[in-house]
Amino acid sequence: MIEIRLHGRGGQGAVTAAYLLAKTMFYEGWWVQAFPNFGVERRGAPVESYVRIDKSRIKKYYNIHNPDMVIVLDPTLDNYASGIKKGGKAIVNTTKPISIPDVEVHTIDVVPISKKVFNAPIFNTPMLGAFLGATKLADIVTLHKVMDEVWHGDIANKNKEASWLAYKEMVDKNA
Repeated sequence: MIEIRLHGRGGQGAVTAAYLLAKTMFYEGWWVQAFPNFGVERRGAPVESYVRIDKSRIKKYYNIHNPDMVIVLDPTLDNYASGIKKGGKAIVNTTKPISIPDVEVHTIDVVPISKKVFNAPIFNTPMLGAFLGATKLADIVTLHKVMDEVWHGDIANKNKEASWLAYKEMVDKNA
């Protein structure tokens, strides 16, 4: 089983990202769970969402405290590194170098991608592209199929472009 925790702020799309990732992994043949954890439900408040994936049925039904991987939309959140398993991965939206003991850290600045594609601070879909580029858990084409099901027309195309640009940057960075 692989447990993934997403960190963001209300309005950044961490909950939507968990849903998109879970549906992508389902199409790739995994059993999945995706669910949010809200504190106060307001824009800008810290939000966590969770995704579990496994090749067999999942029988755990609680928050993920010790994830194998984290996806961090907003690095100003102070608790995103807590509990990551030794040998885990962190994909962080930042320009700063980050070190987490015994964790493989991948950083990417998705702000320029968001400005270019959306002209707005939309980080969730570029971070999913970066996540897939860093982990190779699923094909980016499958994520794009999910995006076409969730959105239509220009919105789907912009989200696919943003995820593709971040995916490519992460793959090139790790080549």
